[in-house]
Amino acid sequence: MRANTHILEVRKFPQQIRSQRRVEKILAAAIEVFREVGFETATTNEISARAEVSIGSLYQFYPNKSAILNALGARCLTDLRALLDQALSEDSLEIPFEALLDRVFSALHMFSIQNDGLFAAIAKSPTLGEFISAEQQFIDEIIRRLEFNLEHRTPNLEPKKRHIMAKTCVICAHALFETRQSEHHGALMLEAKTIIMAYLEPVLQNR
Repeated sequence: MRANTHILEVRKFPQQIRSQRRVEKILAAAIEVFREVGFETATTNEISARAEVSIGSLYQFYPNKSAILNALGARCLTDLRALLDQALSEDSLEIPFEALLDRVFSALHMFSIQNDGLFAAIAKSPTLGEFISAEQQFIDEIIRRLEFNLEHRTPNLEPKKRHIMAKTCVICAHALFETRQSEHHGALMLEAKTIIMAYLEPVLQNR
């Protein structure tokens, strides 16, 4: 069943600095509450109390907690795109692919740090449809960027095959990024780069 999109929309966009700060407090509080009790259990009353704003002020911007989650997801996607813009700048088409991987992994590591609270909330409610949808958007964005870069490097590769290879690389890396709380996280990232390089090397050499 598709959600009613109007209940996910922001009611009012903050124009004044004071309103912007209030929105930031609401979003930060929502992450804390979602992480502590899970999205399903969280209430807008808890979020407004944690943010130290009235429930009326919260409802000026967000009609419900799903709209807050939608705003958090949109902000995360904006963060991800900005980091990928830096990592996959115009010169990224010319540098060695291994150096490109280093850039992308560094960008994803920074993205993970910047949004650690939301990811912890996602872990608290791993089967929630809204979280799954937001996470898939992040994955699809990275696949799209990598596929574009590979198109430049492997112009003779059949497009469908290129898409599958880009998707395989991203899914592999994403699975290991899920271990970011592990003491072996750094070593696993190195292994992920080794796996991806070995996987892509034949098509990169035959460009």
